[in-house]
Amino acid sequence: MLKEKLKKIINKAKKGFTLLELLIVLVIMAALAVIAVPIFINKADEAKQLAQKATMLTLENQAQSYIWEVGVLGATEDILSDMIAAGYIKEVPENLYKNVPNNSDKTYVTSVDSEWKATAILTAGTATDNGVTYNKPDLVEGMVPVKWNGTSWTLADVANTANDWYKYNGDLDNITDANKNDGVVTAVNTNGEKWANVMLRDGCNGSTAFNGSMMVWIPRYTYKVDKTNKRIYIKYTAGAADDTSGGYLKHPAFKLGSQELTGIWVAKFEASPKEGVGNSAATDDVLTKHIQIKPDVASWRYIRIGNMFTVCR
Repeated sequence: MLKEKLKKIINKAKKGFTLLELLIVLVIMAALAVIAVPIFINKADEAKQLAQKATMLTLENQAQSYIWEVGVLGATEDILSDMIAAGYIKEVPENLYKNVPNNSDKTYVTSVDSEWKATAILTAGTATDNGVTYNKPDLVEGMVPVKWNGTSWTLADVANTANDWYKYNGDLDNITDANKNDGVVTAVNTNGEKWANVMLRDGCNGSTAFNGSMMVWIPRYTYKVDKTNKRIYIKYTAGAADDTSGGYLKHPAFKLGSQELTGIWVAKFEASPKEGVGNSAATDDVLTKHIQIKPDVASWRYIRIGNMFTVCR
């Protein structure tokens, strides 16, 4: 309909446009722009995603060739510099999302696990404390790094100067117990470890308001279950270089489809609705309430899994 109207007006161009007709043309063009611009934006983002997948696949294929022809010694965080030196790639690919908030410092790395499998990822890098290397928190848009100052939550230094924001230097549940089989364990924190906490923009502006939903960063790790001593041991992973030697296993939480993750964000508290709970299916098993992750509020109990999934999207 718009096309036909525009065609009729253009056909009259030989006789000259009236002011009204010019206004109609401008309105039609504006309407088309409203429709077209979001489509082009979405297509551009899809193109970036496809390009990133292609880049990672190329890096992994070249890395696998490098591994079989040259070899590596054990789990290795990143072999890109070695691949460049050996002529398998020309340079480290550019981060396509460098202009997206919280993505500017992320770079590609290609890790090799202890089973000689190569994995390419886009990562915020690693940190090392007391000889323990782990993946830094992978912030996304809408997250605000926060720390507890003893009385309230405040903005944390994202650079983590002097471990201002987080410190992962071993098993955070460091258990010291002379008799591991008596069923009694004592969890202590002797090395100053602390989780990386963030608040979401649903109640945190990073300056005057700190009442947002809270998430905690869990760096990628491998684990081993010790049934005799009733312990679960973990080893943090650098990049995606999982070390499964000594009976350690890969954790399925760090893989989303075909994408390997450097860590995951988990809810710090149980979910609750912003509108409050009614403690009945009639009032709470609905799609009209909004989820939050905050302390000192009643949990959202009366809701089906399918509805909870929809509310979380």
